[in-house]
Amino acid sequence: ERFGPNGKDESLDFHNPGHSEEVVTHAWKFLDIIREIDPALVSDLDLELIRIEGLAHDVVQRSTKPRGRLRLRHRGYRATDVPRAVRSLGVAVGNELASARELLAELARYRFPDGRHVFPVDNPAFRKEIADDIGATFPAFKRNAEIDGDRGLKMYQPHLTARSSLRALALATADTRADIGSNPDPDVYRRHGNAEFRELRHAMKAQVLNGIERLEPQRRIQISRDILGWVREQIAFAKWQKVLFFESLERNRRLNSSPKASAIKKALRRQYRYFDSNIRAVWKRCAKLEREYGDPRDAKAFARRIRELSAEQLRALFREMGYAR
Repeated sequence: ERFGPNGKDESLDFHNPGHSEEVVTHAWKFLDIIREIDPALVSDLDLELIRIEGLAHDVVQRSTKPRGRLRLRHRGYRATDVPRAVRSLGVAVGNELASARELLAELARYRFPDGRHVFPVDNPAFRKEIADDIGATFPAFKRNAEIDGDRGLKMYQPHLTARSSLRALALATADTRADIGSNPDPDVYRRHGNAEFRELRHAMKAQVLNGIERLEPQRRIQISRDILGWVREQIAFAKWQKVLFFESLERNRRLNSSPKASAIKKALRRQYRYFDSNIRAVWKRCAKLEREYGDPRDAKAFARRIRELSAEQLRALFREMGYAR
């Protein structure tokens, strides 16, 4: 009801209800695998709550669209998470904390006929765990991080800690790593990455859809360089998610307290066994595009190559990123 043409919030390319529904599917499966091996670790309530948390974790998607810059998302769970540029706008509560608060308020609405709460929202520990589960999805970034000879964006979740609940582990994993690790179809990772690209670059989207003929030659080069750079960056991004996934399994205290921890981790690693095939797929995509359009790391040669291309060849590149025209 909130997102889209008839809602009060913008319809986003990636952070939309479809993304949250996919997170629910992967997070529930994550917990179900654990429960099959050690039922003591995951309750019926956990399986119910993970669906609710998955749907609610991105329900607040406030952002600012500065002229000529990337979308500035009002992210944050802790006060120190909120970027300085966002705090300067008078925003003190980041999207993750706002989403958690909205979820808790929603859970508090439900009561039995005798007036008792359906969910134990009067319990401070329950409220904190719900909030911390949502907070675990908050992403932090290290740019140009090197891994195995590739450089790109390292996205990690600082509030996913050794003490995090298993729901938090499932939710955070599903939010950032399921596309790469548990999905055998590389097109899913490609499409979702494209959607994130379009969502961040609000000004570029409008310019591209307005028609390539109206773009100045230098702007064509800038957009093409941005696209090719993004595709190359997805290689390192995927590699980091693989490393962080394995680290998260070894670190979680609740998981490793189980006498069946080894079997659980083996089953989860099997579920998330597609990292390498998806990394190979994105590497091949990058190589193919660079053969056709040039390597943006060689600025002069790249600019020359883009100037040589026809409008239709550039349209093919824009369609590659999911732009309709």
